Amino acid sequence: MSSPLVSVILTSYNHLNYIEEAITSVRNQTFQDYEFIAIDDGSTDGTRDFLATQPNIKLILNEQNLGTYASLNKAISTAQGQFIAILNDDDLWEPQKLELQSNFLISHPDVHLVGCGGHFIDSTGAQVINNPLGFDFPVFDSNSPNILGDLVTRNLIIPSGSMFRKSTFDELKGFDEMYFGSGDWDLWFKFALHGSDLNKSNRKSNLGCVNEPLLKYRVHSGGASTNTDKIIQDDLRLRDMMLNLGIDHLTKKELAFCWAAQGANYERAGKKRDARECYKASIALNPTRAKTILRLLKSLL
Repeated sequence: MSSPLVSVILTSYNHLNYIEEAITSVRNQTFQDYEFIAIDDGSTDGTRDFLATQPNIKLILNEQNLGTYASLNKAISTAQGQFIAILNDDDLWEPQKLELQSNFLISHPDVHLVGCGGHFIDSTGAQVINNPLGFDFPVFDSNSPNILGDLVTRNLIIPSGSMFRKSTFDELKGFDEMYFGSGDWDLWFKFALHGSDLNKSNRKSNLGCVNEPLLKYRVHSGGASTNTDKIIQDDLRLRDMMLNLGIDHLTKKELAFCWAAQGANYERAGKKRDARECYKASIALNPTRAKTILRLLKSLL
């Protein structure tokens, strides 16, 4: 038998109330050339028993909780498809999600990662009109001359809205398992760097986006992390990765933004002296950034 074009990776952890609907959204896809892999990261709410009853799903059960990115790496290592599509167990896909994204990757051989549009939903599945996480649903223009620069300021792709080439994922050694919750942003940034034209005057990234509402991203109390320390450590690690690229890959303005963001991270960690040094580095690169100047002055009080 030939290998499927797409490997769907369903991640699950204690979301029994949502997982059946997530699975149904996969089975209802207009595109059917996929294999279905589910990995459970130690659920204790009956999710494992439910998954075991589902036909045509390759089930991987972690003996202990490995975390998001270790679980994804483990599942993707078994995948046979050329393209990988991730779905978290509380999110939902519209029926054309796999079809439109796989077509995009086929017709754009230079693109290695594609995102999509969508909207936020609540625990009942109703669309949330405002921005419950404090930002608009992330989406971008595939023809943007500076997608890499946009990725410096924010994460552009929700994991459940991604599809990427497994070959590139393997070349990049997968997700960095040291991250708690920002490993996807880290990997998307590396995708943007990988094999791209990084001429800072006219960047052509190998990231794309199907700007259609194909993902329903669920926001609920059970999905929000309250582990502030791990989130801060993630943010520090992510900015270190970007700053280490230096002026060869990032513009002065982008590096100034990274230094300012790192300063804010150190302030959240209670390290004002480190924060001040970051603000100074930011101002040295971009002396007109008033927000950073105000932060430096405030940190001196």
